[in-house]
Parts: sequence; structure tokens; C-alpha cells
Amino acid sequence: MAHNGSMKVTLLEPYGFCGGVLRALSLIKRAKKEHPSETIYLIGSLVHNEKVLESLKKDGFALIDGSCDTIEERLRTLPKGSAICFSAHGHPSSYDEIAKSRQLIAYDATCPFVYQNERKIKESLRACETVFFIGKKGHAEAEAVLSIDPKNVRLISPKEDIPCFEGKKVHVYSQTTMTLFEVEGIAKAIGKLYPDAIFEKTRCLDATRRQAAIKKGKDYGAILILGSKTSNNSLKLLEVAKTVYPNLPSYLCLDLKEAKELPLKGLRDVLLTSGASSSKEEVLDVKTYLESL
Repeated sequence: MAHNGSMKVTLLEPYGFCGGVLRALSLIKRAKKEHPSETIYLIGSLVHNEKVLESLKKDGFALIDGSCDTIEERLRTLPKGSAICFSAHGHPSSYDEIAKSRQLIAYDATCPFVYQNERKIKESLRACETVFFIGKKGHAEAEAVLSIDPKNVRLISPKEDIPCFEGKKVHVYSQTTMTLFEVEGIAKAIGKLYPDAIFEKTRCLDATRRQAAIKKGKDYGAILILGSKTSNNSLKLLEVAKTVYPNLPSYLCLDLKEAKELPLKGLRDVLLTSGASSSKEEVLDVKTYLESL
């Protein structure tokens, strides 16, 4: 519906890079300062944002991405003594072993929440527990967790994936960026099969706050989430928006260029926020654009 005056934009906090992304970006700046004339290899997508990765490539960083097998193969071919940086999403321990054997100088940008999750899972395994990990198949964080102990760590995605073990003590963890809807649904199904299962609260506090903030929103003309379609936490924000407001148009776009292609003109108000891998500057640029409509 057309209206007079500029669009009202409600900026939902938190927005912009999360602490883990800021830490990762700070770490690679340090790596570049310590190795100014060398190529620094990013092992896996440091952060899930194409614009950030493209900017890093222009600054002389080289991205090594793909399947675990592909990355391991590339690691083995790097010149001895090369500087590398592991992504914020975690990585298999085999990468560390290869890096050590190749005398690579490794910087580890693993998010503290992800690292804490992995540490607790290792404690459960030492206690001879079977670990169920609620997560997304193929995601770097899930792959890293599965590599800890492929026999005793089971990835649980849809409910039908829940295996049945008699007499097994089960400890349940979840990928840090999963939505509460997903975790609660699968956890309920696990609880029916394993009444004595232990459930850990391992969702990222930042992701939890962003998802909770959307739930507290009012009735807007549309919801706009700034983030990459490769970013699980951004996709989960979109899922929450569509679940809570099924009749409201909700969009996920990478940047201002993509925002300008959306059918937002004529709306009276828009709710704006971002995933953890989009900068505050990018969000504010979009906000300024929306307010001009």
C-alpha cells in the first residue's frame, strides 16, 4: 500500500558481526601482520559471507574449501612452514595432525562456543557415553564433531535418524546455530526413546538472542534479514521469521545491492536485522536505503 513519507525501519538488536566472527577477522589480521609477504591459507570458509571472503582474497589470502577429503589433500601439498588459518566453524582433528607433520603455522579461529561444545563432547566420550549431535549434515561444525569419534558420535537431523541402542547412556548436544524449534522437536523424540538421556544447552548465545528478538517483533510490513544463503545462522533466522509470522513476507539478502531488488517499495514499516556474518556497516547502509523509500 502506498504511503506518504519515508519508510519506518525497526532495527533489531543484536545485529552485525558476532563475537566469534570479530575474533576470526582479528586473528587473520594478526596473521597477516606476522607474515606480511606470505600467502596465508584460509582452511574452509573463515566466515559464511561471500563479500568478506572476496575482500580477503583481494588482500592476498587464499581459500581452501570443499569436502574434508579435498581439504586434507590440499593441506598435504602446501609448502612446509606455510601459514594457515582454520575457520570459525571448527575443523576435524586430522587437519591439526597434517599441519603439525607439514610444520605449518596454524592460527585457529574456531568460535569459543564451538570449541566449548567440542570439549564437553570429548568429556562425554571419555565417560563412555554415546553422543547424539543435533545438527546439519555437511556443515563444518557437524563434520568437526563427527570426526572426534565416528563410532560413538551420531548426527541427528530428522526424527527418523534417531538410532535405538539398548542399555546405552546417551548425551545430547546440538549445533550452535540450530533453532529452538528444531532442537526441541528432535529432543522430544530422543527423550521418548531414551528417558534417561542428558540434554546439554549448547546453542550459541548470540544466535539464541537474535532468534528470540525476532519472536518478540510486532506486526510489520516485512522482515528483512541481512546475511548469506551459505550462513546457517542467517538461514535459521529466516526460518524463525517464517514460522512466527507465516503471513508476513520475510527476505534474506546478502547486501544493499540485493536489498534493492526486493519488492519493498510502498511498505509502511520493515523489521531489519542480520545474521552473525554481516557487518554493522552493511546493515546500516541497507537501513539508510530503506528509509529513503
